[in-house]
Amino acid sequence: MSDRVHIWLIVGVSLIVLYSSLSMLNIQVSLKYEVSNDPCLSVVSGRDLCADYERMK
Repeated sequence: MSDRVHIWLIVGVSLIVLYSSLSMLNIQVSLKYEVSNDPCLSVVSGRDLCADYERMK
């Protein structure tokens, strides 16, 4: 493969890793500030945040 293809692959993989890391951080912040009685159910959106976190691991 050419150098151009390798560069695009590296950039693509880097963006995927960055996106995944920021998504996990966002879910952890949500788990800290959006929950009340149920430790996994978001008060704001109603989503199961623990399931999202487990899926992202």
